[in-house]
Amino acid sequence: SPVERMGLADHQWALVRAGRATIESFLDVADALGEETDYDVLDGLAGPLGLIDDQIVVPGSPVQQLFRDWVVRRFEPGLEQLGWSPAPGEDDAVRLRRASLVRLVGGIAEAPAVMAEARRWLDRYLLDRAVLEPNLADPVVGLAARGGDDALYDQYREVVAAARTPQERRRFLLNLASFRTPGTLRRTLAAVLTPEIPTQDVAFVLIRLLGNPPVAGQAWTFMTHKWTALRRRVPPLMLSRLVDGTPALREPRYAREVGTFFRAHPVPEATRALKQALEVFRLNAELRRRTAPGLARWLAQHGA
Repeated sequence: SPVERMGLADHQWALVRAGRATIESFLDVADALGEETDYDVLDGLAGPLGLIDDQIVVPGSPVQQLFRDWVVRRFEPGLEQLGWSPAPGEDDAVRLRRASLVRLVGGIAEAPAVMAEARRWLDRYLLDRAVLEPNLADPVVGLAARGGDDALYDQYREVVAAARTPQERRRFLLNLASFRTPGTLRRTLAAVLTPEIPTQDVAFVLIRLLGNPPVAGQAWTFMTHKWTALRRRVPPLMLSRLVDGTPALREPRYAREVGTFFRAHPVPEATRALKQALEVFRLNAELRRRTAPGLARWLAQHGA
């Protein structure tokens, strides 16, 4: 049953995290679930697979490419079978499954075909909001931004300014942090210091930037340089959330920088969050050290 399959995947990943099972054992389970049709199981797999892509493989490395190729091979056929447009009378479970597959194949693996399709749908969606199945709105807006240029960024800002609903406004506003060009990054960083990004959203935009690998390091540098101004713009309750987001920076040198910076600029509201963030940095580094060799071996055996 789906509950048993989800339980098996969760349990196996928990054992890997605890150092009581190899990463290969989890990947064998994930590989066996390539034809999975239950969206809860697919979403459950997305957590560990996203963490492997974010924290274990080296960004831009051959191993990351092998990992992403494997994700595409296992899960893209399910998406191709469903297509991006709902069939007449399609039930919610199928719609949610499609969105789960877009997040796996696009969000994690950044499959070129899915990224290009997301952009095509976004262009149609900007002209007519009814054209896109509602469960795909978040992934499509996010994926299109990753490959977007200054012109698309301008369109997102226009949607934010003229949004018809709070949900639409927030969807486009937070995804300003999904763009990756130097120009768009500069503009987003400048905007977090102005009322254009409301105080309640500043931390969320910064957290998304920290989790956007091509721009994360620059976002952290900006945070340290503009900390006095940012502290005034981030509500006290959100400061700990912002500190919680720092382990996305991944590298041990950033763990040292985060520790040093917040000891020099204490945030009383985030004392516990800092301690936890530094522990997450440490645990992720330990997981990487323990699992990276096995991951590379498994991928070499399961190549195209």
